[in-house]
Formats: sequence, structure tokens, C-alpha cells
Amino acid sequence: MAVRAGSVAAALLPEAATWRDEHDLAELLAAPGALPAAATRPARRTAAVFPSVGSTAVSPRAERVSVGVPVYRDVRFLDECLTSILAQTRRPHEVLVVDDGSRSREVDAALARWEGAEGLVRVLRQPNAGVCVARNRLLDEMTGDAFVLVDQDDVLLPEFIEATASLLRRRPEVWAAATWTEFFGAYEGVEAKPPFDRRTGRRENTIISTGALVDMRVRDLGLRFAPDLAFLYCEDWHFWSQIVAAGGVVGLVPEVLVRHRVHPSSGGFRRTELAWHAGRRRAIEPMLGDPCRR
Repeated sequence: MAVRAGSVAAALLPEAATWRDEHDLAELLAAPGALPAAATRPARRTAAVFPSVGSTAVSPRAERVSVGVPVYRDVRFLDECLTSILAQTRRPHEVLVVDDGSRSREVDAALARWEGAEGLVRVLRQPNAGVCVARNRLLDEMTGDAFVLVDQDDVLLPEFIEATASLLRRRPEVWAAATWTEFFGAYEGVEAKPPFDRRTGRRENTIISTGALVDMRVRDLGLRFAPDLAFLYCEDWHFWSQIVAAGGVVGLVPEVLVRHRVHPSSGGFRRTELAWHAGRRRAIEPMLGDPCRR
């Protein structure tokens, strides 16, 4: 495990390797034997790992990036989330926020502040149906050619859209582009995971939350979030599995470009070990159904 120098995690885990910035982190992870044997290591450079700069040959993809944010009741961190989206070095095509039946004056006031912001933010409302239905509603309403779904308490670093869109344009075989993730809040650390593919995806979900830019062809093929998996907190895992089963590659930009907030009401914080095992079986079903799996 690698943790940020000076953080609470560094104080609690004195044996963990520490880093100060992304350059420091990259050097740490690249050095043989630099981390304890049990620590998470970055992906071995494979066909699915791509630096954020490279070949200048591009295809006309991810020119209009739609961003979707599902909201339900808790809007304490919504301002920070939406501010990070509008602060991208590459301007999004649109930002859709759907209120999943919060029935809260606090939520109404927060959404009213953001409605129409910078000519990009559009607020949708629906009866309470759960996060999967809310995400699917966002997909149905989007008008861009690529999308990213951001939880209401998470943060995108400024280069997220630019780096992931560049990967989609440079590599036509890539249907979704993920990045490394920094945890903050109740837990601090960095997830420098390998790319999500048929092998790693059967073992674990290497993409934190829904922090990946996805080509809109995925939506147009009919791939959606499964509502029955939300209570197991594995609906995103199942979504990535569908992409791989459909023949898509999930690429990785090996940089920390997403910050995932950990707090008592976040899904990963509440998930039990029993739910994880039950969810895993359902999440990987699309890949297991492929007769060509290895």
C-alpha cells in the first residue's frame, strides 16, 4: 500500500510506503521491491495501459463528453463535485444532474443553485427508484458521444476529461478509459490498480465507483446498470463486465485523476463481506457467459 506523506493514513500505517505527488508516486510504484509484498502494485504495462500522451493519430471520438450525477438526499458534497466537473481543462458538452426522488427542501435549494450553471447544467427529477435507475435515466437523456457518471460526493481532477478522452480518440479498440483513484475522508490512500479485463475483472473490480469515460456506443448497444445489484454495491462491477463481454477494451490512464470520498454513508463503507461475495458472483456473470473466456 502507498499512502500520501503527512496524511492520517501515514500516521496509522507507519510501515506503508509514502508519496508526496504523482511523480513521486509513479517512481515509487515503478521501483522493484519498493513496496511491501502485500501492497497493491500498478499494472504491468500491457495493451490496456496507456500514458496520457503518445501517438498524435486520433479518431473523432469523445468530442462531446456528457457528465451525469445522480443525487439522493445527501448534498453536503455536491458543490465540490460539480465545481470539479466545471473546472475541467476540457469543457464538458453537458452536465446532467438527476434527483432520485429526494423530497427534500435542502436538495431542491442545492439543485436550484446549479440549474443552468455556465449554460451546461440541466436538472432532471424522478420518483425514487434507486441509483441504477437514476444512472440509466442519465444515460437515456445524454446527447454527447461519450459519458462519465460521477457520484455526488466524488471529485474529478482537472485533467480527467482531457486525458481519458485523448485515450478514446487514440485507441479505437478502447470503449472505456479509467484512471487511478485517490481515496480521501475516512480513509486515505491511492488505488493503483491494473486495467479491468476478463482476468482481473473476475477477481475484483479495479475501477472505483463509476470513474471512467465511456464511449456512447456502450449505451447504444443497450448496456445498462442492473437495479437488483444496487443493494450489493456491485452494479458498477457488473457494468464493466458487460463491456468486456461485448468485446470492448477497458483502457487505463496510469494517473490519479479521480478522488473518491469515503464516509459512513458511502456504499463501500457499508458493504459487508457477505454482500461482496454475493455481489461478485452476479457482477462477473456477463464475462462467464462468454464461450471464449479463458
